[in-house]
Formats: sequence, structure tokens, C-alpha cells
Amino acid sequence: MLAATLAYYLRPNPYIREQIDKQLRKSLPADIDPDRTIGVPIRRSDKCYGHTLEGSARGELDCPALE
Repeated sequence: MLAATLAYYLRPNPYIREQIDKQLRKSLPADIDPDRTIGVPIRRSDKCYGHTLEGSARGELDCPALE
């Protein structure tokens, strides 16, 4: 319940949402094909298998090396 409450109160207001949308549209090609894109976890450190973070779950995904 606390997470839902925080998400509600900290949600972007309409102006900020519009600004985020504008920046995303500027950074993505107009002809982007979603079927040819990939997703990379933002929180890579604890989402990928093989991390060594104490107190965290063992990971959820096989992630490529970021070298």
C-alpha cells in the first residue's frame, strides 16, 4: 500500500509528463521499429544473474557484458 501511495503522490504532473515525452521523442528515430529493439535493465546490478550484492535476490535475467 505504501508503494502505491508513493507512486501516486510522486507521479509526474502533466507539464513534466509532456517534457519527458518531448525528450523521448527527440531521442528516438521517427521510424523506430519496436520489433527490432532490445531492453536493458536500468538497475543492472541486481537484476542480472551473477551479481554479488549482499542482501539482494540472486537476479532475474541473463545480461550481456557492458564492456
